[in-house]
Amino acid sequence: VCVLYGVQNDIVFNPLKSQYVVFEPPSYRTPIPSVFINNDIVPRVNAAKYLGVLLTSNMSDNDEILKQVRGLYARCNTVLRKFRNCSMPVKAKLFQSFCTNFYCMPLWCRFNQNVVQRLKVAYNNVFRSLFTYDRRSSASQMFVFNNVPNFSVLLRKSVFSFMNRIFNSSNELVFTLASNSRILTNELFNHWWNSLYMHV
Repeated sequence: VCVLYGVQNDIVFNPLKSQYVVFEPPSYRTPIPSVFINNDIVPRVNAAKYLGVLLTSNMSDNDEILKQVRGLYARCNTVLRKFRNCSMPVKAKLFQSFCTNFYCMPLWCRFNQNVVQRLKVAYNNVFRSLFTYDRRSSASQMFVFNNVPNFSVLLRKSVFSFMNRIFNSSNELVFTLASNSRILTNELFNHWWNSLYMHV
C-alpha cells in the first residue's frame, strides 16, 4: 500500500531510514515475517525512538529512564556553567525549569527499582551541585528549605496531573478508554495508585 501510494504521489520511501519493532508478549513465540519496501528489507530493531521516547521490544522503561539520567546531568552541567554565581532563588527557578521535566514520566510502569533509584540519586546530586550542598547533607532538608519538590513529590504530582487530564478529558475516545472497568486492573493504573497512595 505504501509503495503504491508513493508511486501515485511521487514519494520515495527509503527503507534504510525506516525501522520496526515487534512487541511480543512473553509467552508468544512465533517466527516474525520480514518487512519490505520496494523489495528492500526494513531492519528490525529491539529499540527505537518515537516522538522522543525510547520504545523497546520488551516494553521495559529502563532504557528510557537511563536516558533521562544522562539528560539530567547534561542539563545540570549547562546550568552550572552559565548560572553558577546566581542567587539562591534564581537557582531554584532554574532547577525547576531545566531539571524537573521528565518527558512521559507518568507512563513509566515497567522498570527495575534500582534504575529509578539512579534517577533519584542523579536528581539529588544535581540539586546539591547547583546549590553547593555537601554530599552528606540531608536531601529532604535541602529541598524543603529551598521550596523545591523532591523526586517522590515530583513523581506524584506528575502522575496526579496526568490522571486528571485523562479522567476529565472531553475527547470521546479518551473518555471511553478511561471509563472502561478494565483500566482498574491495568498495570499502569496500579502503578499510579501505588505512587499516589500509602498502603498500610
